[in-house]
Amino acid sequence: MRYQEKESLLHLYAKQTLHKWLKEIDDKNDFCGLPPFEWRSNYGIFMELPFYETSDHFYFEQSKGLIDYNPPEIDWSKPYEETKYEDPRGKDPIEWFDKTIDRGKILFVPDITIFHKGIAKYLIEIVHTNPVSEQKIDKIINFFDYGIEVHEVNVKDILKVDKLVRPSKIKTKCILSYQYGTWHRNSSSNNLSNYRKNQIYTGPKIRMPR
Repeated sequence: MRYQEKESLLHLYAKQTLHKWLKEIDDKNDFCGLPPFEWRSNYGIFMELPFYETSDHFYFEQSKGLIDYNPPEIDWSKPYEETKYEDPRGKDPIEWFDKTIDRGKILFVPDITIFHKGIAKYLIEIVHTNPVSEQKIDKIINFFDYGIEVHEVNVKDILKVDKLVRPSKIKTKCILSYQYGTWHRNSSSNNLSNYRKNQIYTGPKIRMPR
C-alpha cells in the first residue's frame, strides 16, 4: 500500500472514530460535553457537512433548498421534554433539503461539525502530516460572523486511544475562534509569515451571497 493511501485510511478511521464518540454523547444527552467541546444537543453531529454559498448560519432553518412545511404550535410553558416533536420531513436533517434545488457552489466541508442552539458551534478538522489550508480558513472567516471555533485534531491522538473506550477529553489545537467581534487565528503551518501566525483579524467582514 502506498504511503498516501495509508495516510488517507488513517485520516478516515480517525474521523469516523471521533464522530462516533461525539454522536454517542449527543444521542443520549441534552447537555453534552467531551472537553474541550461543550454543547447542547440540537440538530446533531455531522461528518463532511458541505457549506454552500446559499447556506445560512441557521443551516437547517434558513438555508436555500429546505423543504417547506408548517411546524406545529408549541406551548413553551410546558417542560422541555413535552415540547419535542418529530419533524414530518424525517429524523435526519440532511433529508430536509430538496435534492432538485441547486444550492450553489460548495465553499468548504469540515471533517466534523457540531451544532448547538441551531447553529454550528465547532468545526473539527482531522490532520496528519499537513495542517488545515489557509484557503479553507479564509473561506470559514468569510462565512461566519459569530462565536464559532475551529479545532485541529491530530490523527495520532485519536489512534493511540483504546478504540473500545471513549476518552474523557480530546487533545485539540484551536486554530480559529471568533470572540467579541474579532477573529483570533492561530495557524500551525510552518511556511506562513509571522504576520499570519497567531493573527488577530479585525478587517471588514466579506459576506458571501445568499
